[in-house]
Amino acid sequence: MVSGGRTPTAACVGLFLATGFAACAARQSANPFIIRKGGGSIHVGNHRPSPSATTRQDVARAAQDAMAKRGADRPAALRSIEQVDPKLRESLAVLARGATPATHVAVAANYWRLRVYDAAYTHYDDAVRLDKKDAAALEGRARVWRQWGLNTWALSDVHRSLFYEPKNPEALNTLGTILQQAGQCVEARTAYAAALRLKPDADWARENLGRLICVGTTNQRSHVDDQITSRAITSTTQSKR
Repeated sequence: MVSGGRTPTAACVGLFLATGFAACAARQSANPFIIRKGGGSIHVGNHRPSPSATTRQDVARAAQDAMAKRGADRPAALRSIEQVDPKLRESLAVLARGATPATHVAVAANYWRLRVYDAAYTHYDDAVRLDKKDAAALEGRARVWRQWGLNTWALSDVHRSLFYEPKNPEALNTLGTILQQAGQCVEARTAYAAALRLKPDADWARENLGRLICVGTTNQRSHVDDQITSRAITSTTQSKR
C-alpha cells in the first residue's frame, strides 16, 4: 500500500500514462505536420507564398513576348519540290487545266525523275483509273512496284503493259529489271535481248544486259546476245558519225 490508498500497480500505471502523454505532446509540437488544436498556423520549413495575380500576369506576358520573338526570328519556310523544279511545276499546271491519262503520266514521270516514288505511284495509278489500257501508265506503275520490292505486282503491271503494246522496248527493259530483281536471270536476259532487237541503240538495255550476273548458272552469254550487243554498238557508233 502507498499513500492515498493506491496499490503499487495503480501507481505504476498512472506514472506510465503520464510519461506517455508527455512524450506525445513533445512529438506533436516538434512535428509541423501534426494537426493541432487551437489557433495559429502550421509552419512547414521555408514555405514560399504563392505568387500574386500581378506576378502571374507578368510571367505570362513575358512568355508571350518570348514566343513572339522566336516566331519573328524563325527562318522562312523551305520551298517545296513542286516550287523548285520547273518541269514538275509545268506538268502540274497542265494537269490542273485538264486531267487525262497523259497529263497524269507526265506528272508521274517528273516525280519518278525526282525519286518521289509515292507521288509518282499516285499519278500513274490515277492514269490507270482513267484508262485501264494505258500502257505507259502501267509500265510506270510497274517500275514503282519494283522500286518498293513488290515484284509480283510489278510483273502483273508490266505484263499488262506489254499486252497492250507488245513491241515497246522500254517495257521489255522494265520487265528484264523486275525479273532480274526476282532472281530469274535467264528470263531477264531474254527480256533485255528482246528490247535490243526492237531498239538496237537502247543503251539502257545493253548496259543492263552487260551487267547481268546469273547466280547458279554458267554465267555465259548466248551467241544471240553477243550478236545483238555487237549490232547495237555498231549502230550507235554509226549514228554518232
